[in-house]
Amino acid sequence: MSDVIEEFYKQQEQIHDSISLSEFKLICNSPFKFTKEVINRGTLKNIRLQYFGVFEVSPSRVKYSLKTLEENYKEGKITKERYNKRKEILESYEES
Repeated sequence: MSDVIEEFYKQQEQIHDSISLSEFKLICNSPFKFTKEVINRGTLKNIRLQYFGVFEVSPSRVKYSLKTLEENYKEGKITKERYNKRKEILESYEES
């Protein structure tokens, strides 16, 4: 991804005279970093990024995740604490 950003940076030289490559990379990666942070919070909120669109949580994906969570807990792959936390998040999304 870094190579693509550097190539784009070189193509836009006339526009970014006062912006360094590191600042340009930060600008380009910010929307994706933000999206990752929201996802990692576990709130399952839809995310709107201007010029990219809305990234929505699929209800069928939530149901599948609940099923997988149940299986992993029954097989002892996750702790009860992690199970309860993730189940609460998934069920709260289903209810909304």
